[in-house]
Amino acid sequence: FFFQAEDGIRDFCLSRGLGDVYKRQTLISKCKEDGKVWQRTYEGEDIELYDYTWEHKTGVCFVVENQTSDTVVQCIKIEGENFEVDRPADFVLGEEYYMRIGPKQDLLLSLEVADQSKPTKFTFQQTFVLESGRI
Repeated sequence: FFFQAEDGIRDFCLSRGLGDVYKRQTLISKCKEDGKVWQRTYEGEDIELYDYTWEHKTGVCFVVENQTSDTVVQCIKIEGENFEVDRPADFVLGEEYYMRIGPKQDLLLSLEVADQSKPTKFTFQQTFVLESGRI
């Protein structure tokens, strides 16, 4: 997958290759089965936004599942060492990116270990707003 600039927002796009689709589905499944999950709320109201994180020996995966009826805009910033982002070539560790997640859709981002013989560390910051401006 890759991010495509549009009006200051990078839209999430998927590759149509079967291998990429299979890999993405597998990562999302593992993330949801084995990962930590948080349900996001705003001022005590459930906005049906689920955030999964799964750390494993080859990296870490982040999945956001939007069950709201509105598009959510996610701002993410990842800083780390000894990681490669899978796959967007224009994604740079330490920079902020804004991505839209449509109603009933999910977004996957995975980091992969660049050198298995070296230690890794990362920080992951994210915020969410509804595109309609209600949050």
